[in-house]
Amino acid sequence: MRVLLILILFGISATELVAHRVQVPELRLEEIGPRTYRIKYLVRIGDGIHQPPPILPEHCRYLNRAEAEPAPEGRVMLDFKAEGRPLAVGDQLKLPWNREGVMATAIWRNGTTARQYVPADGDAITIDVGDLAAGSGTSWRRATRFLGLGFSHILEGIDHLLFVGGLLLLAGIGRKVFLVVTAFTAAHSLTLALSVFDVLRLSPEVVEPLIALSIAVLAAEVVLKHRGEETWVARHPWPVVFTFGLVHGLGFAGVLGEMGLSNESIPQALLFFNLGVELGQLIFLVVLAAVVLSLSRLGFHPRHGERARITVAYAVGVLAACWTVSRLEWLWMGLPLLS
Repeated sequence: MRVLLILILFGISATELVAHRVQVPELRLEEIGPRTYRIKYLVRIGDGIHQPPPILPEHCRYLNRAEAEPAPEGRVMLDFKAEGRPLAVGDQLKLPWNREGVMATAIWRNGTTARQYVPADGDAITIDVGDLAAGSGTSWRRATRFLGLGFSHILEGIDHLLFVGGLLLLAGIGRKVFLVVTAFTAAHSLTLALSVFDVLRLSPEVVEPLIALSIAVLAAEVVLKHRGEETWVARHPWPVVFTFGLVHGLGFAGVLGEMGLSNESIPQALLFFNLGVELGQLIFLVVLAAVVLSLSRLGFHPRHGERARITVAYAVGVLAACWTVSRLEWLWMGLPLLS
């Protein structure tokens, strides 16, 4: 059973899942004349060669390209006309793109500009023109967007969830695990803030291997504890977990860093993105602890639970070691350490 689980996770590692590296596409909307607008965006390798253009409001039509024509790879520039009236509150641009979100910038003829991160809603991204026309939407809408971004980011980040799960395996269910997770939370909140304010920043090519290495070290500690070897980390987990949390915070910073946040929106983005991360992390821990407690109450022998725990630790350790090696491309590619 242990060998089978390790082989399955080894196969997963071949896909090279990188939880914190998020590519946020950019889209620019320019008002170039009376009721005439231009959309600019970039179709990159991996986005899909046949990426459909945005779907316009009903009273608008494209001037230089049929709406159904796919965009080729490269820079795309589309002009469209609004019939009868200009774009207004209630009008929406729908992007049928399979992406996590888009950074939308509007440039209006009166000289005002607006910049807004818009998360995906299912298989599409819907840009509310009213938000961009008003500046950047209401404070409440911005807050919920950043909260949702943090929440979805943590639940989709398998390497971060593996680390949090490893903390549960090492500390056990009880007060100790919440103290350890608190130290982890404080650490990654600190480096997230320092990175977004451009005080401290490392290239993802350095951060990603370190995140994977932190998971491998944590899995090794679980194995050593199972063998009865009480290491310094097992006796004093808080300093080590805090150090690893600093690294994970640099990984989270890549998400907000790619958005090009304005100075006035940074505090709100930091607060609610972090709250979203912590909410997702707490839900994951509670669900994991509930599963463990349910199995014990269903009559599973403690010996079987210990075997399962050590099997998971071995499997996660192998997976994290593979990630660490595969993410060290900068060693032979000469990539810069600082971004």
